[in-house]
Amino acid sequence: MSKDNTVACLAWGLGLFGCCGMHRCYLNDPVVGCIYFFTGGVCAVGQLLDLCQLENMVDRANGGNWQTVQQQQQQQQQQVVVMSPQAPAQPQYIMMPPAMQPAMMAHPSAPAVAPGFVPMQM
Repeated sequence: MSKDNTVACLAWGLGLFGCCGMHRCYLNDPVVGCIYFFTGGVCAVGQLLDLCQLENMVDRANGGNWQTVQQQQQQQQQQVVVMSPQAPAQPQYIMMPPAMQPAMMAHPSAPAVAPGFVPMQM
């Protein structure tokens, strides 16, 4: 049976009137619910801490695990792809007439470029 956040909050609110731990019994944790009932929500500290964790407790009672929900959300955020311009992997070449070509000296580390092609400045 699916548990509801509203009902869990109302059961938690019964602790304000002395019936601490009813939310734990509703969320399939009767042992801790009984401990809370007989100890006043372990001096009300446990009852207040449970208020902060109530949504996660409902998720766990419904068969989910809040950590897996967070992991799924992170995976969805990672799947968003942002396109950004990247530098080309290899230099681009343009054709220049021989009269406009700069004087190029042969150097052993210079890349082999076909005659008439000059690396483009970016």
